[in-house]
Amino acid sequence: YFMYLGRINKEKGIVDAIGAAREAGVKLLVAGNMVGGEEWNYFLHEVQPLLNEENINFVGQLDFNEKVRLLGGAKALLFPIDRREPFGLVMIEAMACGTPVIAYRRGSVPEVIKDKETGFIVETKEEMAEAIKKIDKIKRQDCRIRVEENFTLKQMVDKYEEIYRKII
Repeated sequence: YFMYLGRINKEKGIVDAIGAAREAGVKLLVAGNMVGGEEWNYFLHEVQPLLNEENINFVGQLDFNEKVRLLGGAKALLFPIDRREPFGLVMIEAMACGTPVIAYRRGSVPEVIKDKETGFIVETKEEMAEAIKKIDKIKRQDCRIRVEENFTLKQMVDKYEEIYRKII
């Protein structure tokens, strides 16, 4: 299975994730939550009707252990973000589990994912569907190594301290 994990709103691209999975003919687990009336309205009118399709399974909001278990078992995380995401922690969480990421080129995506090494950076839903078909070319170990080399707590603190020193 492939996985979508995040808030269920238009900016996060859930409808494109479902469309890409459907086009590629793969199973998609949808995990996430809605916050506020606008997101619930979007979920009820735009997303929920798509969840009745074959191979699209809504699993709701996950606790930490369930998130790690499902991310670790996924072939890839689909991240069709439609905003300038400042960081995208879910990409790091997936790669820490050895799970590649297929994401739209928005915001921090090119800084987090090494295209064709830890996942695929794409521009459209159609390109995402094509990348899904090529996901076996990505070595899961490379995803984990990328996190260990760039996104551990120590790495992040060291980088922040370096920036602060430059500013001071």
